[in-house]
Amino acid sequence: MKKVQMLKNFLITLFFILISQLSVWATNDGIEKETNNQNASQSTEAQAIPLGLSIKLLPALYWGTVGAQVEYPLNEKISLGVMIMSKVAESKDFTVKHEDFQDSGFSIDIYGKYFLKGEAPEGLYGVASLSYNTMLYFDGNTRPYTLHNRWKDFNGFREISDLVKPNPLNLSFGVGYQMIVIPQHIIADVFMGISGNMDENNSPFVQIYIAPSLGFVF
Repeated sequence: MKKVQMLKNFLITLFFILISQLSVWATNDGIEKETNNQNASQSTEAQAIPLGLSIKLLPALYWGTVGAQVEYPLNEKISLGVMIMSKVAESKDFTVKHEDFQDSGFSIDIYGKYFLKGEAPEGLYGVASLSYNTMLYFDGNTRPYTLHNRWKDFNGFREISDLVKPNPLNLSFGVGYQMIVIPQHIIADVFMGISGNMDENNSPFVQIYIAPSLGFVF
């Protein structure tokens, strides 16, 4: 009888020890999981690229033009923006044949970017834009930073034919790369695009151009 009672007491004691130990293990496991979750959350926040509004300047002083872009990422892959450029001066020294519509002009581009690598607003992207443009430059192009001109060979010289005012609407496609230089402060962007257009004589022409910009991200 004493042996049975001793065995009973031993089993009860062992049971309470096991319950106590299980409680300690559960508590430690909960603390460890919570710590891991906090560390993972902090790591994710540290690595996350802020999906913030950016405002960038596009200087093109050689062409007497200044511009600005406003862009906002809708999600990790897509961002939408508006780019506005305006003439502030005319580079008359380079004008082959001056026209009144060269003195002023502006452009408004509504564009969308799809980030092929990286997460918006940083990484390699493809871009499409719809433009309303009334600018015309000395080389016959309607954008600054154009990589070619519309001049033609004539008696061994490069010259442009009579400048014809372009139709204002055109569509562009391109690729570019955008990077955050200083997190939540400085952002840089450059893209190369190709645009198709028509002039008022219904003559088509194509432009290949670049658009560098630098600004702030919030």
